[in-house]
Amino acid sequence: MSRLSPARRAALEAGKRVRCRDAFVRDILPGVLDGRALDGSDRAFAALLAVGVVQTQGVLDEVLDRSMDSPRDVKPHLRDALRISVYEMLYLGRSPYAAVDQGVELAARVAPRARGLANAVLRRAARTVEELGRIMEGCDVRSAAIRYGFPTWLAEDLIAWMGPERARSFMEASNGQPPVFASVNAITASDAEVTAALRAAGAAFEAVPGIPGCVRLADAADVARPAVKTLLDAGKLIVSDAAAQMVALRAAERADGSLLEIGAGRGTKTVLVQSACMRLHGRQLDHLVCVDNVAGKAEVLRERARACGADVTRIVTADAADLVPVLGDERFSAVLIDAPCTGLGTLRRHPEIRWRIEPESIARAAALDARLLASAAEHVAPAGALVYATCTVSPAENEDVVRVFLGSGAGSAFHLPDGGIMQPALTPGGCDSHFCAEILKER
Repeated sequence: MSRLSPARRAALEAGKRVRCRDAFVRDILPGVLDGRALDGSDRAFAALLAVGVVQTQGVLDEVLDRSMDSPRDVKPHLRDALRISVYEMLYLGRSPYAAVDQGVELAARVAPRARGLANAVLRRAARTVEELGRIMEGCDVRSAAIRYGFPTWLAEDLIAWMGPERARSFMEASNGQPPVFASVNAITASDAEVTAALRAAGAAFEAVPGIPGCVRLADAADVARPAVKTLLDAGKLIVSDAAAQMVALRAAERADGSLLEIGAGRGTKTVLVQSACMRLHGRQLDHLVCVDNVAGKAEVLRERARACGADVTRIVTADAADLVPVLGDERFSAVLIDAPCTGLGTLRRHPEIRWRIEPESIARAAALDARLLASAAEHVAPAGALVYATCTVSPAENEDVVRVFLGSGAGSAFHLPDGGIMQPALTPGGCDSHFCAEILKER
């Protein structure tokens, strides 16, 4: 009997938690790793396996299904174990002998009577891996889908949206390590104070050009340093992707005293907007109303705003597709819609998304966002602005929603100015791919 490596045991536990909690692997992974006595190399290998299996799950399941007589009879916890070995063979180039050996031990850990089944399935899987390995060397959509661990339908869509070269670059970047960006909260601290504290803590960073107060940490692990954690707990530093910071800055630039934030969630952009206003005008917005449809987030937002010194006039739990019952005829100089979307621009942080959505998910999200835009338009003051933002790359949820809105009765008084769209590309080490449109209302 071979000794099962601690890294594989940790990866197996991470996969179980992701499945049982419908969670994101990067959110649960620190807790899994911190709870085990792993040295540096085992910790890194466990993270590689856990994230890699999530990224390529559909491809791994295809290999397993082709290697079983009755795929539906295999329990989820056993499949968790088998995926790890298939991932090692297909994406890490590990020898079938070693991968099968450890895979059988993983399977036995969750289902002691499944040793024989696991051995047979993984030996068949090794042959399928050889076949797919040859396919992934090709240049067609199927090859790209296997190589980067994407559903074929999504790889096809990405190529249609971006063209072959950009789509392949996007898929490759989506499998990279996400950088950590943070914003100095100008409400409670100065850039000089926070950057001096980061240097004193030994946390290497660089300022991000064009985004006041934005820094990129050289090592993601630095957020766990006690001195950096103190800055975060005190609300002096806010972890947020640079693209989200750009959206908040644009909303702050358009807000003239009042802002309605739709999809406020737990308040990250709420704080970022007020911090940006402090930088731009030396004071926070006088009137900021936050709306979200999840009641439980209101108290989290309220506490987050309090801890960061951000002024919030009112927090409303409501369906933003019908705001009149809660807002009446109230108007704002700017309305920020942090729209619910498929999240395809954040696959580097949330690799699970690619396997959790389906083609219909894009159409459903686009339909909802169109309703949100039409509803929000009623609450924009003359000469005000709608700032519509998503974290996806799907044109149906982005440009198409804006185009349909502008062609509708609800959007007849609005126009999209030159330079009104921001859509940074996903690149290694860069920000996530967000979409932001500033839609202006006539006077």
